[in-house]
Amino acid sequence: MVEDLELRVDELRREQLPSLLSEVTRLATLVSRELETDRKALVEAEAKFNREFGLMNRLNPFSRKAREAAWRRTVGRHQREVHGDKQLHDRLYELLTLVNGAAQPIEWREHSGPIAAVFNESTGRVEWRQDDIGGLFGVYNPINRDVEWQRSDGAVYGVFNPRLNVVEWRESKKGGVCGVFNPVTGDVEWREEAGAGVFGVFIADSQAVRWRSVPRTSVAAGWDRTKLRWEWRDSKVGGLACVYHDGVAYRTSSGWCPTL
Repeated sequence: MVEDLELRVDELRREQLPSLLSEVTRLATLVSRELETDRKALVEAEAKFNREFGLMNRLNPFSRKAREAAWRRTVGRHQREVHGDKQLHDRLYELLTLVNGAAQPIEWREHSGPIAAVFNESTGRVEWRQDDIGGLFGVYNPINRDVEWQRSDGAVYGVFNPRLNVVEWRESKKGGVCGVFNPVTGDVEWREEAGAGVFGVFIADSQAVRWRSVPRTSVAAGWDRTKLRWEWRDSKVGGLACVYHDGVAYRTSSGWCPTL
């Protein structure tokens, strides 16, 4: 059943994943209960084995075969069951994280270093990447229908310019950097902040970019379609990335301040 769910998840686009939430949650709950039951049975089997084969018996080399046979019948069997349960539990946890994330208005993730998310319109899936040092960012290019990734010694940011049909890149080793395409001017607005994280979003009502910067802090924002407002987040311990739907398409944003 888990294999079937994994295959179905692999075949679905992000907007279809929430339809599996109740099924994945139900199965994950059943496996968690089974794991807890088998763990208790393992503890009881170990205690029974130790009672039947006391210290002197376990040290007696002539009782080795009987002792090993009894261990395989009792403790060994329960250990295998717990191991199998844990494998299923871990696989279902990954599925639940993926499906539950897709069901949220905004899916946020944090990392101690740079982290980035990109929605691949060709596959309908979100590509996540993270690193421990430097800068990391990805942009979907609708011209070649693929994701372009770049790494940097500092911060790096990319924006697809639909007027020029190219991805524009910029790096900063002194602090955060961010770019936002402004449909009014037809250009990408860039901002760098020495020793600070910076992020911007285009506000349709004001027809302008709203910027926010915080010293020694990663900054990012996502549109909450249930509250009809931008949700801003800061992190003083690492990078931020999120996925959201703005009513037209899935968007992603990432924030990283290399001088945390």
